Amino acid sequence: MEPGFQRFGLHLFPQIKAGYHRWINKRLPKSAEITLNQRRIFILPTRLGLLFGTVLILLLLMAINYQNSMIFAYTFLLASLFPVVIIFTFRNLSGITVRVSGCSSVFVGESAKIDLTVSRADLRQRQQLHFEWQNSSQVTANLIENDQQQIALYLPATQRGPLKTDRLYLHTNYPLGLIRAWSWLRLELHGLVYPKPIEADIPVRGMYSQESDAKKSHTTTDEISGLRSYVPGDSPKQIAWKSFAATGELNVKQFEGHESEHLWLDLDEVRGGHIEYRLSVLCYWILKLEAENRRYGLRLANQIFELGSGPQHQNQLLSALALFGSDEQG
Repeated sequence: MEPGFQRFGLHLFPQIKAGYHRWINKRLPKSAEITLNQRRIFILPTRLGLLFGTVLILLLLMAINYQNSMIFAYTFLLASLFPVVIIFTFRNLSGITVRVSGCSSVFVGESAKIDLTVSRADLRQRQQLHFEWQNSSQVTANLIENDQQQIALYLPATQRGPLKTDRLYLHTNYPLGLIRAWSWLRLELHGLVYPKPIEADIPVRGMYSQESDAKKSHTTTDEISGLRSYVPGDSPKQIAWKSFAATGELNVKQFEGHESEHLWLDLDEVRGGHIEYRLSVLCYWILKLEAENRRYGLRLANQIFELGSGPQHQNQLLSALALFGSDEQG
């Protein structure tokens, strides 16, 4: 539930809420950089403002009843604050530019970090600019001495695919808390949500070149070629315990017979479970094979990704898993 609906009770009227969402989405198009202007800013009294207005009405009734000029003067003086506060609160948001400066890709269950740059186009100070997403903590920005400020928001990633967000709620009560000015920011994000890795038996087809077969026939799995970092799921028998005793870091022995192996991961060979489970198994093995510095390829339905290794290759395959079955699948 968005903050505006919580405060004014519109959640009791689903049809009104749905129509309001359509109107907001049409009025506020999605963009990676948004500058707030009169079209984008909304203003209403806060609860304190409503209480203040109620007191003014009571004072006015008292002044009329007792025909007291001092109470009249005091009431009108206090009432004159409202238009002044409205102007100052509006100007505190007007002219602010919010730009997406970074967006991380994460796995399901993690929180994506979204970096925003908040800047001003003039010399007016901006204070108490509050940013928040639904079910997330609030971040406050102040533009006093600097013309821009970097802030970071964290968004829970619950579904595989392109990172999707609700409207970002930006609001301020500055300077007196009587008036709330707010806007909803529909930001374009380019992050991805990868499947959550699930450990399972490797769904591979071993592929060997003639050269690697020949090499393998002249070596044994007892010949250690080096060490690599431990990955959950490695056999305890392969852990280099002497190295662990000396350094305190878990490393796993690598054998020459394993280095020549080229592995193909195949979605069709993952058994059991629904499609999300099978993609999660592939995700786990991509991470594991990359940690082992192995060369690996991927068959994903009608997509084939050739053998390779390295961060760029890993990101390409993880992105393919994240977008599998979506409209943005390449």
